[in-house]
Amino acid sequence: MMRFARERSIILLEMYIEPDVFERYNIKQRMTGEAINFVSARSDYEKTNISPEEKLLFDEITEIVSITAPVQVEAAEFMIADDMNKANDLLFGDALPNQALIMKKYNDLLRLVEIETDKEVSNMKSLLDENNINILLLILLVISGTFISFLLIIIHSKKRERELQQLVNERTNDLEKAHMRTNSLVENASDGIISIDQKQNIVTFNPAAEKMFQYSASEILSKPLAILLPEKSRGSHPALVEGFSRDDTTQARMMDSRPEVLGQRKDGTVFPAEVSISKSRLGNELFFTAFLRDVTEKRETEEKIRKLAMCDSLTGLYNRHHFEVRLSESIKYHNRFPDQAFCLMLLDLDLFKQVNDTYGHIIGDKLLKEVAEVLLHSVREIDDIGRLGGDEFAILLQGVTQPNYATKIAEKIINKISTPFLIEGHEIKIGVSIGITFRENLDLGSEDLIKQADSMLYSSKGAGKNTCRIFQNLKSKG
Repeated sequence: MMRFARERSIILLEMYIEPDVFERYNIKQRMTGEAINFVSARSDYEKTNISPEEKLLFDEITEIVSITAPVQVEAAEFMIADDMNKANDLLFGDALPNQALIMKKYNDLLRLVEIETDKEVSNMKSLLDENNINILLLILLVISGTFISFLLIIIHSKKRERELQQLVNERTNDLEKAHMRTNSLVENASDGIISIDQKQNIVTFNPAAEKMFQYSASEILSKPLAILLPEKSRGSHPALVEGFSRDDTTQARMMDSRPEVLGQRKDGTVFPAEVSISKSRLGNELFFTAFLRDVTEKRETEEKIRKLAMCDSLTGLYNRHHFEVRLSESIKYHNRFPDQAFCLMLLDLDLFKQVNDTYGHIIGDKLLKEVAEVLLHSVREIDDIGRLGGDEFAILLQGVTQPNYATKIAEKIINKISTPFLIEGHEIKIGVSIGITFRENLDLGSEDLIKQADSMLYSSKGAGKNTCRIFQNLKSKG
C-alpha cells in the first residue's frame, strides 16, 4: 500500500516537470491503475490478523489518503489544462505535504508491526528456552489431549513472524525503489533542480542545473548558494531566504507566480531564469528546493518580436508607428514640464529615386542603411530617429528650443549625406532636404507639428534641395 500511495506522488512530480501537455495526460492515466492497486492492497491488509493499535493507525492513514486522493486528481487535471499556477498551489500546498504525513504514518505502522513481531518472537523464544518446563507442559498437554493445540500456537506464531518479516522486506524494497525513482526524476528533469539547507549550502544539484550554470555537481555541492548569484544579489539573498523560511504566504507567492530571477554561470555571464521554490522539513532540518528554467532564448525571442513591432526591419530605426508614439509621449512630457520643449525634423533624401533606377533596389537598400548610420552618429542618445517609409526620415531632438542648435545639427547631417557613399564599388552622390519645427506652444498636437515640419521640408526642396528650413513663426525667436 505504501508503494502504491507513493507512486501517485511520483507520477504527479513526473507530470509537473513534463513540458508536453499531451504527455502529462498519458502519465496521469497511470494514477488510475495505482489507485486500484492501493484499494486492493488495503483490502488484503484489512483481512490480516492485526492488533488494535495497528488497526487505529491504519484507519488514520486511510482517512488521510481519502482526503489527499481528490487533491492529487485535481492537481493532475490542472497540469493537463496547463494551469501550472493552480497545480503548483495544490501540489506543493496540499498533496505533497499530506503525502509526507502519510509516509510518516506508514513508517509508524511499520515500527509498530516490528515491535509486535519482536514481542511475539521474544515470547516464543522464552518458551522454547525453558526446556524442562516445556517438556512437562508437553507431557501434561499430551495427557490432557491438548498437544495439538500447542503445536498450532507455535505454527501460527512462526507464520506470523514470517509474514511480518516479509512485510518489513517489502517496505524496505518499496522505499529503495521509490528513492531510485525520485533520483531518476531529478536526474532526468529538464528543469534545473537545486536544494539548499538552512545554512544555504547546496545539497542537490541535478544535471540540468550543471548544464545551466556550467558547474559540475562535485564542484558545487556543499558550497554556498551565493556562488550562483550575481554580485549585486548576494548581499540581500540571505535575508530573503530567512523570511521565506518563516512566512508560508511567501512560499505560496513563489509557487504561484514563477518569478524571474538572475543567475550567474561559472564563466561570469548572467542569465534570466523562471523559478518556483518550495520548502520541506526532514526531521528538525529545513530544506529549500528551487525548480529553475533558463529563459534566455525566450527573452531574446521576445526582444526580437518587440523590435519587429517598433523598428524598421531594414535600418533598425523606429518605424513610423513607433516614432509617432514617441512624438505623442514627448508632447505629454512637454505638457507636464513646459520648460522641456523639443524640436521635430523631417528629412527626405534628394536624388534617391535615380539611385534605385540606376543601380537597383539592393544598392538602394544598402544606401538607406548607410544614411541611418549617419543619422545615428549625428544626434545624441536621448534623441529619437525613425524611418517613416521609402527615403523619408524623422528626428526628435529632446529639450532643444534654440533654432541655432537645430540648424547646426541639420547642416552636420547635410554635409555628411552630401559626401559620396562608396557602395559595392559605386560612388553614389545624394543630398537631403530638411524641414524643422519647434513645440513651444502647448496647444500644438502631433498632426500640427508634422504639418509644420512637412511644409518646411517642401520649402527646402523648392529652394534647390540639400538645405534646411525652420518654421517661420518660430524662426524670429532664434
